[in-house]
Amino acid sequence: YCKKLHIEAATLSNLVNNHVLPYAFEYQGELATSIANAADVLGEKAIEPQKKLLGDLTDLINGLLAAEENLKDALEKAHREGDELREAEYLCNEVKPLMGSIRVFCDRLETLVPDEIWALPKFWEMLFLS
Repeated sequence: YCKKLHIEAATLSNLVNNHVLPYAFEYQGELATSIANAADVLGEKAIEPQKKLLGDLTDLINGLLAAEENLKDALEKAHREGDELREAEYLCNEVKPLMGSIRVFCDRLETLVPDEIWALPKFWEMLFLS
């Protein structure tokens, strides 16, 4: 059980750091550039909805970064539990919920980042693969 959860957590961390965050950062940069260009032409008031979108995206990125850091810390703590039973309980009660919170951030980012940037299969696409 412990080994399986460590592998799942490491895989999740890898996906977040090597795919999800870079895609989110790329879209964040494109959106920020677009907003700055639009503000020059239209003025600040005209781009408030776009600025809100950028703020929402940034909040999700920051939340994901914090959740990823919490997962890393929790995995290190799990290693220090001492015996397998206590480690398994810690993984179940602490690490699995953190993995779930990371999933929530990733799912929300998946809906915001355009398909051209998001190279992973989207959840709905996997549901309808034939």
